[in-house]
Amino acid sequence: MITLGNEQRDYGADSFIASGKFPETTFAELQRTFGEKFDSDAMDKFKEQRFITNNIAADERGYVAWKVSRAPYGDEESVQEILYSEEIVGMMFQYMKMLAEKQAGGFVRDVVITVPSWFTYDQRLMLKDAAEGLAGLNVLQLTHENIGAATMLAIDQKVENDEKQTVLFYNMGGMDTEVTIAEYSMVNVTEKKWSPHVHILAEANVRDLGSKDIDIIIVNLLAERFNALPERAGKPDVRENVRAVKRLFKEALKIKETLSANKYANIKIPELLDYVTL
Repeated sequence: MITLGNEQRDYGADSFIASGKFPETTFAELQRTFGEKFDSDAMDKFKEQRFITNNIAADERGYVAWKVSRAPYGDEESVQEILYSEEIVGMMFQYMKMLAEKQAGGFVRDVVITVPSWFTYDQRLMLKDAAEGLAGLNVLQLTHENIGAATMLAIDQKVENDEKQTVLFYNMGGMDTEVTIAEYSMVNVTEKKWSPHVHILAEANVRDLGSKDIDIIIVNLLAERFNALPERAGKPDVRENVRAVKRLFKEALKIKETLSANKYANIKIPELLDYVTL
């Protein structure tokens, strides 16, 4: 998640806070739109189901881009521009590179990047261009997210020479769900040397099932309950108010955290809209 302010960029939790002030230049679901054709069925579905505060446009290639209006540093009048998806993702790579170098205490250049298994060739190429052309990274390889996890497990754990082990990797992320089945064994490289081997048996994914989708279900339930209050009779849908929707998403996160350890969650949002409390 990234927010482009007038004078700075905010990421992660800071971006969520800044999104109330800069809703049109906050980008939270880039994985769903990155490398998608503007007039594709996937984008039509995305625009129908999501709470979009950005101005979605098409670049000259027909891919999704973003029309933004910002006031550059020192200027009072805002300037409109079209941002390519690669530009925004490149900014995020720059930030991740800075964090990695701070953690490692040295220069970071060579990287392996994980991608969703359903990414097309064009999406992978665009991602590689963003990392190399805009963030100055050298991409050694793109690999599926679960395969990356399976490879790390092969490095970390030991399997007996005459045994095989089958492991299922279940990964529900913010935007999608992926499942991978991997088989581990030891391969006899030389007479006295054995090497770990991982064989991917199967992969499956659901592109439109992630934690963000659960958030949206909860937000819609809360919005419908709020709209049904007697005090809201004849008034606009609360989902039309950007700031109110942000508060609903914040409450949805709290509800998920509460229900992860409890059977029930109490809901109360003081003065959600027009001084009416949910």
